[in-house]
Amino acid sequence: MTYKFNITWQFVLGFLALVFAFGEMHELVHTNVGYLFGGCYGARDFNVWSLCDASGANPYSYWATLAGPIFSFLILWLAYWMLRRASSLPAKARALALLFASFPFARIFTVLAGGGDEYLVARNLYTDGARDNTVWAIVAVIIIAICVPPLVAGYRALPQKRKWLSFPVLFIGPIFALIPVLLIALNGMLTSGILAGPGLLGAPLMVTLWFLLCVGVTFWLRSSFSDWIVEADSENTDAA
Repeated sequence: MTYKFNITWQFVLGFLALVFAFGEMHELVHTNVGYLFGGCYGARDFNVWSLCDASGANPYSYWATLAGPIFSFLILWLAYWMLRRASSLPAKARALALLFASFPFARIFTVLAGGGDEYLVARNLYTDGARDNTVWAIVAVIIIAICVPPLVAGYRALPQKRKWLSFPVLFIGPIFALIPVLLIALNGMLTSGILAGPGLLGAPLMVTLWFLLCVGVTFWLRSSFSDWIVEADSENTDAA
């Protein structure tokens, strides 16, 4: 069976909404695991969070830092499992959408750039917070090893035509929405005090409203995740 892309505005919008929703869930996992260690929340915005003093004093509070990546890796591997078990093209399309929406690029890029939650925890546990090339290399190899099998499977499952272009767009592309929307526009508004009051689960009100909007858009456009890859007819197959 030969496949082709069927990219619609519904899929693009729904996919980005899912990326944003997963990103906020990543942050909520951080902050709410942190809450368990001290019974309070620290300050946060759309991408930076902190522990309250009581939670930070707990010697095991580093699990709050690890919890976010663990969540993201679980989503990535859930999608990989779904992809391997998919018995129909719509099921495969949904699994691929979930796989790329988990945004593994963020995990790989941040550690290669010398940052990331995983490297921060390793530094605090093994080098008293100091940067160490050996620790960095070990963490980077572990993260890449975790991400490679799902990504290879995702690459292989994409339609052959223009695979060289579609894979990097799906893998890296969301960053070009996350930076201007979250890091610049929404964080800028939050810093200015717009909807900066308390929301749900320790998040500012603007973050909560944004998350609910993204979940709503994802649910509204969920059917587009099943048909953004479709079977190619014989005419299109011959032309390709």
